[in-house]
Amino acid sequence: ASTCSHPLHFYILFESSSASDERAGAGDDDNDNDDDDYANTSKNNSESVVKGVAMWYFGYSTWQGKVMNVDTILTTKNEGTINEKIVLDVLVKIAKCFSLRRIVYQIQGGKEAELFKEKYGADLLGEWLTLAMRRDQMTSFLNTQSTWDPVFSRSEDIAKDATNSNSIIDVKRGSNVSKEKNIDLAMIKCVIDAVVSKINPSVKRRKSCCSDGDGPLSSLKLRRAEEKDSEPIFNLVRGLALYEKALDEVHVDERVYQLDGGGDNPMYHCIVLEVEGDSVTRGDADADVDDEAGTGAGAVVGMGFFYFGCSMIGGRFLYLEDLFIKKEYRGNGYGKAIMYALTEIARDLNCQNFVWQALDWNTPALNFYKSIGAEVCDGLITLRFDHERMQNYRIMEVVD
Repeated sequence: ASTCSHPLHFYILFESSSASDERAGAGDDDNDNDDDDYANTSKNNSESVVKGVAMWYFGYSTWQGKVMNVDTILTTKNEGTINEKIVLDVLVKIAKCFSLRRIVYQIQGGKEAELFKEKYGADLLGEWLTLAMRRDQMTSFLNTQSTWDPVFSRSEDIAKDATNSNSIIDVKRGSNVSKEKNIDLAMIKCVIDAVVSKINPSVKRRKSCCSDGDGPLSSLKLRRAEEKDSEPIFNLVRGLALYEKALDEVHVDERVYQLDGGGDNPMYHCIVLEVEGDSVTRGDADADVDDEAGTGAGAVVGMGFFYFGCSMIGGRFLYLEDLFIKKEYRGNGYGKAIMYALTEIARDLNCQNFVWQALDWNTPALNFYKSIGAEVCDGLITLRFDHERMQNYRIMEVVD
């Protein structure tokens, strides 16, 4: 396991003992032929042959809960199919041990993805597109703030409110944690709080009312989600599932969000869009997400639900699981404000990429994402083992 707790990711090496057996029968003289690369390693390490390596990390689905994201599967070429199957067998076993409900793996290239699907029975999610912003694209988007909010303020007063003398981020000077290899929970919370505090003057100026024009204007703000927000987050997620006629695919509730989002190593993070005020009218759990219930003072009417992932090649990235704004609050720039906040969080926490997915038929969303500088990762195909497929997955029998 990596020492970086956010995200918590794991490497698995698959070694063969055949070389060790051959060396044991050849005698000590055979060690004289070892490569120089092995000179400073132990005898056991020098005698092992790595046949494969896998890297995976914990992800989170708002519908399924904790999931396994597989970043890399590498195997030797001479016995690639056999070794790849062994690697996948181990990953499935690990996922079951952690009670993970899904394994997600992405492959570059349609033919390779189709072959993986045929071999192992994974679902190929062809309609899901992966979008991303690299660090240079994140910077470009952050520099567009003045184009959509000309009176955006970066005053020292805001900076002082966003941090304190013990802070790990100096908002006034615009510094970030780019020199830090690892990040911890305190750092993540501090950066989120600093970013939303800085952008909230812009958000609050966007007075909103219901889309039909009825009702008083409301002032909204962004903030880091807390334990008390598990219920309104669940209501947003459940309402969205009702809208998409996929309620049976939601296997978590507010209690799971509360458990998985707490502790020293939360599985996810979230920033919420809240109507300012002390009183709140909570939405009914059975109400549609776009019903008027749950839109009073103090109500959560939008969210950006995310976690941190890790790539063997690209390093840390921020993954946006869900971006959602209630219908009556759309069209006021709140979605763009959330994306702006997440982009700045990703940059300040030294993420090399900001990543998310969208359906290929969702043209309005794709146009919005492209307008802020995101690019579709062409040829990157998502494969998935859902809970049922994992349960029915056939593990290769080991022959002595």
